[in-house]
Amino acid sequence: MPKSRETARETQDTFGFLIHDVARLLRKNFNRRVQSLGMTQEQCRVILHLSRNEGVQQVELAELLEIKPITLARLLDKLRESALIERRRNPDDRGRFAST
Repeated sequence: MPKSRETARETQDTFGFLIHDVARLLRKNFNRRVQSLGMTQEQCRVILHLSRNEGVQQVELAELLEIKPITLARLLDKLRESALIERRRNPDDRGRFAST
């Protein structure tokens, strides 16, 4: 077997490669399942984190999700338009969200 094929085969057999591939397949399956709900994986992640951190500030939520605040703002707007989350007014902080 040529050396390049041998190296590729060794790479595919490594534990890290297998973990990464399983994670990819899990994400693909999850995306397929939530697509029927009209949602994305990112939207589900937002709702999950909101349910665990109700009242969290938008900046903190972006950090938890490891995404940029502007990306989160767009996701929150879409979820709010779909009535999946609501903004709860707080006189001290206008940036708090909660799941419904």
